[in-house]
Amino acid sequence: MCAMSKTILLRKKTKISGEKSKPQQDYSIPGATITQVENISERKTDSPLKRKSQSAITKQSRELHILYALLDLAYSPPQSPDQFFTEIIRIISTLWPEPEKPGIRLVIEGYSYESDNFTERSNPETVEIIISENDIGQVELHYTSEQIQQTGNNELVNTRLLIRAVAREIGRYISHRRMEHAIDTLCHHQLVVLDSIDEPIYIVDPTNFSILWSNRAFNKLWGQTADQKCYKVVCSRNSSCPDCIARQKNSKVKSQTLEILHESSGRWFRCVGRMTQWPDGRQVVCHVAIDITEHKQAREALEASETRFRELFDNMSSGVAIYEGIDGGDNFIFRDFNRAAEQIEGSLKKDIIGRNITDAFPGIVEFGLLEVMRRVWKSGKSEHHPVSLYKDNRIQGWRENYVYKLPSGEIAAIYDDVTKRKKQEEALQIANDRLETKQELLTEKNIALSQILNQIEKEKKQIGRQIRANVDKIIFPIIRKLDEKIGEGEREYLDMLKTNLEEIASPFVNEVEKLYSQLSPREIEICNMIRNGQTSKDIASAFDTSLETVRKQRQNIRRKLKLTKSNTNLASFLQRL
Repeated sequence: MCAMSKTILLRKKTKISGEKSKPQQDYSIPGATITQVENISERKTDSPLKRKSQSAITKQSRELHILYALLDLAYSPPQSPDQFFTEIIRIISTLWPEPEKPGIRLVIEGYSYESDNFTERSNPETVEIIISENDIGQVELHYTSEQIQQTGNNELVNTRLLIRAVAREIGRYISHRRMEHAIDTLCHHQLVVLDSIDEPIYIVDPTNFSILWSNRAFNKLWGQTADQKCYKVVCSRNSSCPDCIARQKNSKVKSQTLEILHESSGRWFRCVGRMTQWPDGRQVVCHVAIDITEHKQAREALEASETRFRELFDNMSSGVAIYEGIDGGDNFIFRDFNRAAEQIEGSLKKDIIGRNITDAFPGIVEFGLLEVMRRVWKSGKSEHHPVSLYKDNRIQGWRENYVYKLPSGEIAAIYDDVTKRKKQEEALQIANDRLETKQELLTEKNIALSQILNQIEKEKKQIGRQIRANVDKIIFPIIRKLDEKIGEGEREYLDMLKTNLEEIASPFVNEVEKLYSQLSPREIEICNMIRNGQTSKDIASAFDTSLETVRKQRQNIRRKLKLTKSNTNLASFLQRL
């Protein structure tokens, strides 16, 4: 092994303060504390907010913080190993709130870097740092007994997975530093070292872009490529890369970086080129192809997650308020307040944060929510505060709340303003009451109308029976006496009179008028005569008109009765009525 460990690891038992290092980039993720929300206006029984742990949500925001920081550190590590390990300790420490931070120590080949709050404990949580299957050190977390009791098993497992990711980044960093040292002192012995490294490495003549040498890892992916043009082999181009041409023209450019996709494997590599000296004395460029596929995928996934969480938080319709318990959980102070809550309460977040809940909302006790928050703070069990009316001198409205206790001990209330829905329900109830009243009145009127119609029908039948009885009793005796005294020539008119009187007492004429009101009185008379079996000649003689006129009248009757396209006999049709 090269003397690289002496170059990288500067101090033994050196205590490093993350707070005293140079100003660091802020990796915090705005809005990530509450990442998933739901509109509960429909009051679904199977609510995702009831199923998902608020602990996982809070923890996830811190994990995103660390993963983002590791990605940025991997893409642009500090020049100094001191700065790198200082930044690693600072990144790890952001996983916990201030009172819960364990002591952190990095141990690498006998050298150690420690956080300011480090105190050695028995049985620390340990993750090994591996390079080429060799254990070169470890990351240690030294918890107090109280911290272990407050940390759940699932949280310890997730923390261990995250620290493993940190250990991998430390291993990669040390491996790359050793590789850079080998490149800077290029010789036959160093080529043997480079040939055993897992990262693909190739050396290029910058004057003609020919590949002079490549290691086994490179040959495994791109094949034997000696004397071939690097831009054809690595970049699948027909001409040299613009960056390479720029470096060829400017000898002051000592390094370059580009990202390439190895198409057959689908892996992404970040190629870092450094100027060095070939054993024959000429200047060459040594390229190291670092596999960044997982980093690239992780960054894309993190960016997608951050965007999704931020969109959910910014666009949720439910209000969210986070409280810190004080006075043993008897009272609460606002710690966070989302945009929907600002709109619901008509207050800005900056005017609410830090205030006592009873000062900001004087009606909270009468509303009943404060008592629910006290119970949740003591028991840790979530509760639903049903739709209730909140009012004070400033605002009033109907609210529905779900109250949770977070692992941090804070209380989260997720709620909706259901005032509009409540008013709509009240208006609907009033409308339903009015409709029921109208329906009752209409039912009573229908009953009365039905009784009237039944009475009219009874009276109508009674009148019909009286008419029939009067015709039989008074008219027909007179007709029978006339029948005995008149001659044959006048008997035809007497028969017509008798038939008409029969029809007056029968439903035929009424049926014809009811079904075919468009018939004229003369046409109704003709229908009556046809029904009684009289011919067109008989009808013409009775009305003292021509036979042709009767035929036209019969045609009009058929048309009005819609029989023109039918072979139905008119007399048969009328007799069926």
